[in-house]
Amino acid sequence: MSFVPTPSPTVVDQTTLMKKYLQFVAALTDNNTPDETKLKMMQEVSENFENVTSSPQYSTFLEHIIPRFLTFLQDGEVQFLQEKPTQQLRKLVLEIIHRIPTNEHLRPHAKNILSVMFRFLEIESEENVLICLRIIIELHKQFRPPISQEIHHFLDFVKQIYKELPKVVTRYFENPQVIAENTVPSPEMVGMITSVLVKTTPEREDSETRTHTIIPRGSLSLKVLAELPIIVVLMYQLYKLNIHNAVSEFVPLIMNTIMLQVSPQARQHKLFNKELYADFIAAQIKTLSFLAYIIRIYQDLVGKYSQQMVKGMLQLLSNCPPETAHLRKELLIAAKHILTTDLRSRESSTKNENELRLKYIGALRVFLKSRQHSHDSFGLNSKVGYMLCFAEKGVANVFFSIHI
Repeated sequence: MSFVPTPSPTVVDQTTLMKKYLQFVAALTDNNTPDETKLKMMQEVSENFENVTSSPQYSTFLEHIIPRFLTFLQDGEVQFLQEKPTQQLRKLVLEIIHRIPTNEHLRPHAKNILSVMFRFLEIESEENVLICLRIIIELHKQFRPPISQEIHHFLDFVKQIYKELPKVVTRYFENPQVIAENTVPSPEMVGMITSVLVKTTPEREDSETRTHTIIPRGSLSLKVLAELPIIVVLMYQLYKLNIHNAVSEFVPLIMNTIMLQVSPQARQHKLFNKELYADFIAAQIKTLSFLAYIIRIYQDLVGKYSQQMVKGMLQLLSNCPPETAHLRKELLIAAKHILTTDLRSRESSTKNENELRLKYIGALRVFLKSRQHSHDSFGLNSKVGYMLCFAEKGVANVFFSIHI
C-alpha cells in the first residue's frame, strides 16, 4: 500500500478522513507494506489524533483499531535498536494507545489492552515498557477493573526484579564490560540507552560509520524499576483485600534493596557511569518511598528490620548525588514519614528504637549542616532551612522547609 499524505481536515470531510485512517491502521498487519510506510501512516494518525477523537465515528473507529493495534504489537518482533523503523513504529502505536481518552468508549477494550501491556513488561525494551506502565496506571485509575490473575503475576514479576537486582548492580557497576570496537552490544549488556559507531565495511579503514542506539531490556532497566513501586501501591489501593499477603512479601525485598551499595572502587573506575548510577539511586529512593506508604500497614513486620532500614537510609543520605535535587528532596520526605512511625516490634525495646532514631537524626543533622553553606545544597540555588523536633517518648519528627 502506497502512502499519500492526507490534506487538511478542512478540505476532506470527517467520514473520508476516518476511512483513510482505518486503511492506515489495517496496513499495520499487512506483510507487504514496508515498516517505513507504516511509520509514516501512523505518524499522520498521531498528528491528527484530536480530530479522530472528536469525530462522530470515533466509537466505531476504536472498535476497529484496538484489535489491529494489539495484533500488530503481539505478532511483531521486539526491537532494541532505536533507529529501526519497526521499533519507532511499535513505540508510536503504544503512544497512540496511551493518548486514547479513558472514557466509556475505551472501557470495553481495557481488559484486552491491559493483558497485552502486562505481558510486554517482561519482554519489551525500556522505552516501550515505560509507555506500557503509563497505560496500565491510567486504565486502572479510570476503570478499576476486577482483580485478575495478571495482577498476581505482575506482583510476582516485580518481586523477581527486586530479587535479581544485586546481580544487575554487579553487572552494571562492579563488573562493567567494555564494548568491543565495531560491535553492537546486547540489550542485556547496557544499563541505559547507549550509542555506538559501527563501520559499514569493517575491513576498510576508510569505511563509513553508522550509529546504532541500543535500548536496554525493560526487565533489567533501573529506570523501569523506579516506576514499579507506585504501581504496586496503586494495586494495593484497588485490591488490598486480595493482595495484602502478597504485598507483605515486598518488605524484606525493600530492605535488601535500600541496603545495596556500589563499592568505592567501582565508583572510581574509568567505566563508572554517573548517569546510570543516578538511575540506581532513584530506584532505591522510590523503593524507600514505597516503604513509607506501606509502613503503617505492615508495622510489626517492618519493625523487625528497623536496624537494617535505618542503615539503608543512612547510606542513601551519603550516596545520593548532590546534583539530583528532586531525589534528595524525595529521600528526605520519605525519611520524615518513616521516622514519624512507631517501629517498635514485640521483640525490641523503646530504648533500642530511640537509639536508632537518634542515630539517624544525628546523621541527618550533619547532612543538612554540611550543605547549608554550599553553593548548591539541593542541586538548586536554594537556602535550606531545617528544624529537628523531638516528640514524646523520644520519637523524632523531622520537618523540612525549602525556601527558593
